[in-house]
Amino acid sequence: MHAISCKSRFSLLWAAFLSCLFLLPSSVLAERTPEGAAAKRVVSTIDKVRETVKEAGGKAEDSLTPKLEEIIFPVFNFKDMSRACLGKNWKVGNEKQQEEFVQLFSKLLSRTYLNRIKEIESSSVEFIGEKVKGKRAIVKTLVTKDGQKYPISYRLRDYGSDWRVYDVVIENISLVSNYREDFSSIIRRKEFDGLLEMLREKTASEA
Repeated sequence: MHAISCKSRFSLLWAAFLSCLFLLPSSVLAERTPEGAAAKRVVSTIDKVRETVKEAGGKAEDSLTPKLEEIIFPVFNFKDMSRACLGKNWKVGNEKQQEEFVQLFSKLLSRTYLNRIKEIESSSVEFIGEKVKGKRAIVKTLVTKDGQKYPISYRLRDYGSDWRVYDVVIENISLVSNYREDFSSIIRRKEFDGLLEMLREKTASEA
């Protein structure tokens, strides 16, 4: 199961993206200045994460976990991401299973952040632009690591009080679509409880 085992190309790129987010140099996004609320939301989050890691010496210490989660969790709408990743299978689970899935999926992505911090020595991010249509926006960036360039776009939605990320697209591959395919396969074979059990095991191993 590629998404959970992190062996697929997308999962590796996703992990690289998350880790890049933590170790951005001070020149990040210097090429262009974001003007829209959605872009400012993304950029300010990156800056907060970078400063927090810098203050801690750039190390993935246990004390960093709650601090980083306080920054990350409000920006990503994990419930909407979770529902989208399951698609029609969201209704297969009962309310209790749905709640646990959101918690486990959120924790899985958060732990991926933390466990990849030490693996990235240098990276840079350039803000490319922002496209807003009604209550939805796409913020485009370009991550450069080890000479490789990765176009990464954040899909955000205006929830009234703020803009929050509900999907990330890396090299034209949607995080939501990628996980939906893998999760659907697991539910077909092992039902909803089987998916939850695999997520429990994965989050436990990432701790």
